[in-house]
Amino acid sequence: MKNSEYWEERIANNIWTTYNNLEERNRALLEMYQEASLSISDELYRVGEKLKSSRPMLSDMHKFNRLSGLQRNMENIIKELGENVEGFGKKGMFEGFKDVYSNVRMELGELEFDIVPKKVMKEMLDRPWLGSNFSTRLWKNTQVLANNLNDILTNGLTQGKTVTEMVIELNNRMNEGFNVSHRLIRTETMHYLNESAFKGYVDGGCEEVQVWAALDERVCPKCGKLHSKKYRVDKRPILPFHAHCRCTYLPVIDLDDKKGDNNIKDTKDFNELEVSLKNRLQVKISNDVKKLDFNVVKDTCVSMEKAFNEFPQLKGFVDELYTSKSGMMSCAPTDRSFSLTKISFNPTYYKDNKIKEVYLRDAASGFHPKETTYEISGVHELGHAVEAYLIKSKRLKSDIENIMCWNDCTIAKHIVSEACKKAKKTEEGKGLKNAELKNNISGYALNDASECMAEAFADYFGNKDKASILSKEIMKIVKEMMK
Repeated sequence: MKNSEYWEERIANNIWTTYNNLEERNRALLEMYQEASLSISDELYRVGEKLKSSRPMLSDMHKFNRLSGLQRNMENIIKELGENVEGFGKKGMFEGFKDVYSNVRMELGELEFDIVPKKVMKEMLDRPWLGSNFSTRLWKNTQVLANNLNDILTNGLTQGKTVTEMVIELNNRMNEGFNVSHRLIRTETMHYLNESAFKGYVDGGCEEVQVWAALDERVCPKCGKLHSKKYRVDKRPILPFHAHCRCTYLPVIDLDDKKGDNNIKDTKDFNELEVSLKNRLQVKISNDVKKLDFNVVKDTCVSMEKAFNEFPQLKGFVDELYTSKSGMMSCAPTDRSFSLTKISFNPTYYKDNKIKEVYLRDAASGFHPKETTYEISGVHELGHAVEAYLIKSKRLKSDIENIMCWNDCTIAKHIVSEACKKAKKTEEGKGLKNAELKNNISGYALNDASECMAEAFADYFGNKDKASILSKEIMKIVKEMMK
């Protein structure tokens, strides 16, 4: 995998996910504008009721300071709206800053780093870019909105419009105000997330950054032209380039220069293991995994690395190690499109070394491949990950087809069936029935085709040349399919 692609998966995708999550919250922004619009409409209708007229005259509005009172109330509503929008926007940006900055530092291989003080985060948010900052732009837009609403009211009264006609115009202008505010929030959020990532690079010692456009923006004349261009940190362009732009920065670092790149077997604690897994296998571990027995988790990961090296396509496809109550370990796609997979450890077995005793007993009884030990369980799960990868590679027409293919063991059935045919042509497998060939792998291999394929992985990597003939034939087919 190229350096840029690696950093896109580990950093840019996190920035875009954070941005999208904050964008989901912007529905609340629409509600703020709708509520303010309703309050203004109520104020105008209330005045009309007092005057007992649906078409109030300007002269009537000047009596008893009704016009100035209405204008003052409208100004207060818009002022409160501006304060709410500012608070809403800043809160989301601060949360996004923390997420992006922490992810950048961790992806650079630094698990221990100082959290950016809120004062510094605020200073960065208030820092002008392209001549202004978030608050200044927001309040300028808010004042324009207030002036426009006042003009609509004054002109409507002068022209003898009905209350309903003026309310419609006011609502339309409020909708325009929302669109302007929404565009501002999106642009400022992307700018702030990029600044937080950039600070992470600088604090992490990076000397160069690279502009990286989202896939759908590489056709943009501005973004496409600068996509993948590298800059020294003191010469980098300010992002975003335009409204709705999602270009970001990537660090220019050779993967071999990443910090904390210890061999998995040499790691001494979960912090070192976490860095090593990220750097060597592109796999994350959840905090829950860190509550398990370190040595059994590490030993399992050491065993898994051999399979990763045999099938490098799994690097970046197996996204995370986490915990669940499913089996001793389990593997499953992270979504219906099979874009990634994740592997779990069951705390019941991995928190207090219980896995060693249980697996040893199961292997002795023939339930798991002979002569294997508990560390090979992770390789078994990688067999399932390979099956998921092959499903993804088929590019089926729908997510439903992906799920059906997974649940029905469609690919595993094909692989095991073909492997049985080939095994029967060998001296070792001659005359054996399919069930006997599977049982020679393990008792668990009889469960279904998917488990047979996964157990073949455990047998092959655990016993090498001594693995059963069916395991060897399964692996031959898998290797050919994974090319």
